[in-house]
Amino acid sequence: MERGRPQTNPLSFLEPAPSLEVAYPLEGNTKSQGSHLTLAGQPVGYGLQKPIFLAWTVICVGVIITCLLVSDPAHLDLFYIYYQPIIPILFMFWLWGVAVRIFERNHIRYDVCFSVKDQRYLLFSRQVFQVAGIVTTLVLTNTALFSYHCAVNQLRWAALHPPFMYTSVIAFFLLPVNFIFKEERMFFTSTFGKVVSPFREVSWADFLLADVLTSLSKPLSDAERGMCHLLAGSVMEPHSSDRMCGSASWFIPFGLSLPFAWRLLQCLRVYMDTGNRAQLFNALKYSTAFPVIILSSMNNHVVDEDRWDYFYKPLWLAAAFINSGYSITGMWSGTGTSPSSPIAQAREYGGGYQNPFCVASCSTLACSTST
Repeated sequence: MERGRPQTNPLSFLEPAPSLEVAYPLEGNTKSQGSHLTLAGQPVGYGLQKPIFLAWTVICVGVIITCLLVSDPAHLDLFYIYYQPIIPILFMFWLWGVAVRIFERNHIRYDVCFSVKDQRYLLFSRQVFQVAGIVTTLVLTNTALFSYHCAVNQLRWAALHPPFMYTSVIAFFLLPVNFIFKEERMFFTSTFGKVVSPFREVSWADFLLADVLTSLSKPLSDAERGMCHLLAGSVMEPHSSDRMCGSASWFIPFGLSLPFAWRLLQCLRVYMDTGNRAQLFNALKYSTAFPVIILSSMNNHVVDEDRWDYFYKPLWLAAAFINSGYSITGMWSGTGTSPSSPIAQAREYGGGYQNPFCVASCSTLACSTST
């Protein structure tokens, strides 16, 4: 055991965060300074939320598993089309809450990365978990009802649930209704709007959301496929709209490439505003995603298997290696020799197990982009 290094519990983020006034010691009245980081009171019944949520989650998961085991294979295809893409997106939402909880427990002022105007919209970890819990409850309940109606062959009722779920989730974030963190939801919506039109000045919030979207490009593309099936074909016939929404459609890789195009344009805009040449290398990094996506989609268009195995597949693997290699050697400083590299910093802060996990998860997400 090294002397002078604080010993931390790797699972400490599961414990309640300390008082937010302690976690974020600001001078004076934080509300008057426009910062969102102020102590919020415990809502009524807050202590009952966790057991109720956990109990309902267990019930819904039990219903889903039980019903899927006896469902028709075609209904399983529908489950994967409509509901599987939501799982990694929700998982990322919960992980953001975990990250904020860790920042709070270690007194890290992550909000200083954001502009003063944007800081007031940042949620505490408890609030992030509340929003994630609401969306998760909505999705799990809808999934359980869909699975049940498929299992009992009530297809007319089952057809109502996927459109309701997608519409409800989108409406939750887009509708300017005065409930459940209205200002914060509108901030998220406006930030997303700036991400998809990256020709204006790029803020830290714009960059962060766009970068998260690149990591979620595969599940977002799968969600795009699910919405395409809802709009283009029969809800309960999984192959009714394969011509437009299937793997052979160019519509799917186009949606898959959009997050990378947004980040590339952001890098070019920042370079034009600041003259920082590092942004050109960032833009080059994101441009390497397009050959991976295009070559991967060729698998669904090449009839001759030998041509795919001996020509397109090696090109695809080489493009994927180049795309992932920059993240490990550049962004994550895989050697760890530089004092400013994340690996070197992880060794100084609570041990070095965190960063290899980040590198592995980042590489896994990169490889899953086109599979």
